[in-house]
Amino acid sequence: MNRQEVLWRGSPTYLDSGQSLKLSAPISEQKQGIIITVSRYDSGAQNYGWQSLFIPKEIIKENPNGGWAMLLVNASGTTTGNKYFYVNDNEIKGSDINIQNNNKQWVFRYVIGI
Repeated sequence: MNRQEVLWRGSPTYLDSGQSLKLSAPISEQKQGIIITVSRYDSGAQNYGWQSLFIPKEIIKENPNGGWAMLLVNASGTTTGNKYFYVNDNEIKGSDINIQNNNKQWVFRYVIGI
C-alpha cells in the first residue's frame, strides 16, 4: 500500500533565511522521499497555482543540507519565479532568494512524505 503523510502544514510562508519547516517525521522514514508544494500568493495564500517538487530520500541522505531550486511559472506563463531551500532529514531551511522580486508570488504550503 502506498501511503502519503503530511510532514508539514502550517501558516503559508515565503521561507526566507530566518525560517524553517520542522517536519513531523524524518525524511529517512519515508518510503521514497518528499514532495514540496507551493501555491500562489496574492494578498494571501491562494488555493490555485499549485506546484510541487519531488525530492528522493537517497539524495537527502547522501547530501544533507543540500540546496534545492524549484522553478515556478504562473498559469499564463507570463511570470516566472523560483524558490531555493536547504533540506536535511528533519527540517527544510529557507533562503532570502525566496523573498526577492517575483519569488514572493508563491508560498510554501505542504511537505508530504511519500
